[in-house]
Amino acid sequence: MLLAPLPNFLFQRDPSCRIYDGVTINPMTKPARKPETMIMETLYRFSPMFAAEKSPVWLGESEDDWGRCHVEGGDVQPIGNGTVMIGMDERTTPQAVLWIARSLFRAGSARQVLAVHLPKSRSCMHLDTVITVCDRDLVTFVPCGRARAASANRDRRHNSPTQG
Repeated sequence: MLLAPLPNFLFQRDPSCRIYDGVTINPMTKPARKPETMIMETLYRFSPMFAAEKSPVWLGESEDDWGRCHVEGGDVQPIGNGTVMIGMDERTTPQAVLWIARSLFRAGSARQVLAVHLPKSRSCMHLDTVITVCDRDLVTFVPCGRARAASANRDRRHNSPTQG
């Protein structure tokens, strides 16, 4: 057997993310998921689809020890206009958010990074399970744990959150 089974490789959003003009090769929290990151890094380096046009790497190299710097792609959402939203939870650390933000700012690839603190609970494992951008002015939000948020869409006539 060349590779041991990788049951989590089904979750393609986790080992890597494209953030505007670059990528992250994600050092993930669970050691069992490291092979997924290594496969993605190999694809970026050697696949003709990616090798022809090198993209900046905002975070990650599978051979390096990233310490407490961990991120999974389900926590990363480029939401447009130079803004990236990154969830901090049981799988993505503040250290990773800071590293990614610093890399994006240095390259001029983003103007704003929003760090979203999520409760450490299974129902809020990743930012994309809690909030999803559907359109430029529309998001879906599913409250989890003790997290609460007001609607992002305001009724301009009454200056109060819309119902719905």
